[in-house]
Amino acid sequence: MNAFFKVESRRADLVVRVPLDLLRGVPFPVKDSLYDVTASGPATQLALLFLEDGFVVLENGVRVAPSSSTGRLAPASNRSFDSFESAARFADTPPDASTAIVYDKGSLDVHFTYAIGSPQSILKIQTQVAADLGSGAMMTVRYLAAGESSRALIIRSGDESVALNPAWYHAASGFIIVLSSVVAIAGGYWMLERWQALREVEWPRLDATALVGVAVWTVIVPTIFAVAVFLMRRIKVRYRLRALHGATRAEATP
Repeated sequence: MNAFFKVESRRADLVVRVPLDLLRGVPFPVKDSLYDVTASGPATQLALLFLEDGFVVLENGVRVAPSSSTGRLAPASNRSFDSFESAARFADTPPDASTAIVYDKGSLDVHFTYAIGSPQSILKIQTQVAADLGSGAMMTVRYLAAGESSRALIIRSGDESVALNPAWYHAASGFIIVLSSVVAIAGGYWMLERWQALREVEWPRLDATALVGVAVWTVIVPTIFAVAVFLMRRIKVRYRLRALHGATRAEATP
């Protein structure tokens, strides 16, 4: 699956191209080995209901329901997903009855619109479409937001939700955890060497620096992890409160 997720002011748009072989449970009409585009309206509406539930969008941890949805069948040769604008325009346009789409070879292009409280909110997405296929049902999402560089994410169906615009503390927490791990490993090797010295050298002759170093590392390593976890939780809580405050102010603004 290929998707665009665009954020503008208090609106978010999700446009997804879903291969029809992932929608086997939807009875799209077929005529002479071709999809009957003219009679595909009811099946398309059923697929939209299914996909509304399959694509989960979260704002600050709260699920957001789409305010509108459109969709249409597309042939495999269609190139509208080269950009968000052309993909959204194609999904919103009524299907052309003369379009020939070979059975099981086309796709369903859908466009969901969501009302959000603030563009500064933490937005996450999850897909449950064809989750039983595991790694066989992947979705590439291109995230677009005003004033930000675009980024691409690959999401596997059935996995936990993924942040589209992760807060800076997510990257900071990852850096601190990696740094702590490196320090812990280096300290572990150094402590191992010191303990081997304890076994080979008599206690009175053991270097005092070695004894102090072992004791310090024994305290420092767990302390680094504890402090890192504590700081990340405090920063995370403050950032979420700030985001919620911004969303509240946006809602109060006419």
